[in-house]
Amino acid sequence: VGNEDPAVDILTRIVCRLSGFNKFQLKDQPDEAQRLVDKANYSNLVFADLSPGNFVRIRNLVKKYIPHVVLLDQLSNLDVSVSRNESKTGNLEEAAKQARTLAKRDGVLVVSVVQAADSATGKVVLGRGDVHNSNVGIPGQVDLMIGIGADAGMESRGLREITLVKNKLSGNHDHFTV
Repeated sequence: VGNEDPAVDILTRIVCRLSGFNKFQLKDQPDEAQRLVDKANYSNLVFADLSPGNFVRIRNLVKKYIPHVVLLDQLSNLDVSVSRNESKTGNLEEAAKQARTLAKRDGVLVVSVVQAADSATGKVVLGRGDVHNSNVGIPGQVDLMIGIGADAGMESRGLREITLVKNKLSGNHDHFTV
């Protein structure tokens, strides 16, 4: 579920990742790119461009397509406000609650993408408080929380540190460089 970038941008990125091509190679070799994405089961992807999305629309899509995984790009952009006066923090916590309910009720893995907070800038190992507008709400709703951090030196070398910030699944809270 895309809630931020234009659909063509997200789909181009997905095709690039599945084919191993950059966007220029896609234009130069469209038939080969198609062969590679077909081999990677691209046809199993259902992309919904919802700006803003809401959980009624998402639930209807889940009922229609019966996916195994639902990826919510930019959880904070979902329309969940119950009141016009609700804070960004309150809306984000409500979105996390509704995502958890969707996962439980429909038996799907829900992956939510959110922005890191300013506290994460230049930080290698991230923690629960490094979520933009949500020090407690999102961390309280998820079973697994993965942080992606880097300092300036890592960024210049194309490296990132993956931190298992919260892990109810195994209790492992390691971090590692990729």
